[in-house]
Amino acid sequence: MDPVEFRGLRTLLLRRVSWNLLTPQSPLFRTTTLSCLLSKLELKTQMAQWLFREPTAGHFGRHKTYEHIALRYYWPSLHRDVTRYVKACQICQQCKVQQLLPAGLMGRRPFTKPWSVVAGDVMGPFPWTTRGNEYIFVFVDEFMRWVEVIPIRKANAQTIRRELNERIFLRFGVPDIFHSDNGTEFKNKIVDQFLKKRGVKYITIAPYAAHQNPTERVSRTFKTRIIANIEEKHNTWDVHLPELTFAYNTATQETTKMSCAFLNMGRDPRPGNTVRQQEDETAAEDDKAEQINHWRDRMNQMKEIHELAAKNLRDAQERQAKYYDARHRDVVYHVGDQVWRKNRILSSGSGGITSKMVPPFTGPYIISQVLGSNVYEISNEQGNVVCESPTNDL
Repeated sequence: MDPVEFRGLRTLLLRRVSWNLLTPQSPLFRTTTLSCLLSKLELKTQMAQWLFREPTAGHFGRHKTYEHIALRYYWPSLHRDVTRYVKACQICQQCKVQQLLPAGLMGRRPFTKPWSVVAGDVMGPFPWTTRGNEYIFVFVDEFMRWVEVIPIRKANAQTIRRELNERIFLRFGVPDIFHSDNGTEFKNKIVDQFLKKRGVKYITIAPYAAHQNPTERVSRTFKTRIIANIEEKHNTWDVHLPELTFAYNTATQETTKMSCAFLNMGRDPRPGNTVRQQEDETAAEDDKAEQINHWRDRMNQMKEIHELAAKNLRDAQERQAKYYDARHRDVVYHVGDQVWRKNRILSSGSGGITSKMVPPFTGPYIISQVLGSNVYEISNEQGNVVCESPTNDL
C-alpha cells in the first residue's frame, strides 16, 4: 500500500472504528491492508529492540520515529507513547546536540561601596622580557573598576600573596570578598590561609565559566593595548604597563559614568605638562581659599557620589541584561533534580580518543546544592560531590 493511502486509511479507522473492534480475531482486522495492530505490551518490547538497540534504528526524534512506526503499526496512544519513549532515551539525551538557546539569564552583582569585592586573574605566559617578567597579575575592584596591573616573573602562590598584600591590602584596605578562578596559583593553602587570617571570604568561579570573572574583560582590554604599543618587539610588553594602567583608571567608565580615579580619590589625576595644568595653577594662585573650599565640599559629597555611581551601575546592568537575556532562556534547577553536564574530554592520540566523537554530555548527575542564581553543586548517584557547574553547562 502506498504510504499516503495508508495514512488515509489509518485516519478513517481512527474516526469510524473503536479500538475494541480492531483485534486480530475481528473480520475488519483480517480484511484491511494494515500490516499489524499491536497491543501496548508487544509494542514496548519490539519498539525498544527496533528503535534503540539496533544500528538501523538511527535514534531519530519523535516525528521521524512516529512516522516510521505508523507505516507498520497502530494503537490509540501511539504518538504519546513514542514521544515519551524518545524523551526518556538516555542515549539520545547524552549524544544529541541541543537545539535551544543557552541556559541561564544574566545575574546581578549588588555592589555599593569601593574595595568591598576584589577580583584577581593572571595573564600569560608571555615572552620573557629584559626585566625577567613572563606573566601579568590583574586586580579589579568590582565597584569602581579600578585596576592594578603588575608584571611578575612567576605565577605562584607566594607571588600572589605578596602582591595582594602590598598592592591592595596595605594601600586600600582589606576587602570583604576576594574573587578568582580555580587556577592553582590562587586555589592553594598559602592563599587560603592568608585570606582566612585577614577575614576575607574567598569565592572561586565555576569551572569553564570564565565570563563570571570580571577581570577577563579587563585582561582583554589590556591585551589589545599592549599589542598596539609593542609593535614587533614582543619582549617589551611590560615597558608601558604603568602608563596603560594610568590611562585605564583615569578614563570614564560607561557603567558608572565616572572614572575609577575620581571614585577612588575624589579627583582625576592629570598627566604632566598640559595646557590645562598651567591654567589651573594660575587660577589656584589667585584664589587658594576657594580651591580649598571646593575640595572640602567634594570630599563631603563622596558618599553621595558613590551612591550615584551605584545607581548608574545598576542601570547599566539592567540594560546589559535586556540584550543578554534576549539570547538566553531561563532555566532553574532545584535540589534533587537530575541533570546532564557538558562532557569536556581532550583528544588523546595514544588513547585513541578524539573529542569530536565523545558524547556531548555526561551523567546523569543530581543537583545537591544551589550556590547562586546560575551556579549549582552537582553530585553523582552515590552522593559524592563532583563539581560546581554553571547553568549553561547543564
